[in-house]
Amino acid sequence: GVIGFIVKWIGKFIGKLVFLIVFLLFLPAVLGALGLESVSKPISDFAATFINYLPNIIAAAAANEINLFIMFSIV
Repeated sequence: GVIGFIVKWIGKFIGKLVFLIVFLLFLPAVLGALGLESVSKPISDFAATFINYLPNIIAAAAANEINLFIMFSIV
């Protein structure tokens, strides 16, 4: 049903989000090891900025899920 679809969608979303975070955390180290500091520095700065925004992103996702729950509870 609808709840199963939402749970499945949330699982896929969290999986993709975790993959992106891990990828962003390790990409600067890999590029630095290859001697591409000019490329790894902006990516490292972006990863640091992303990690600083992560609590806001998680809070927004939680608020969205609460809204979805309320919306589907009313219908």
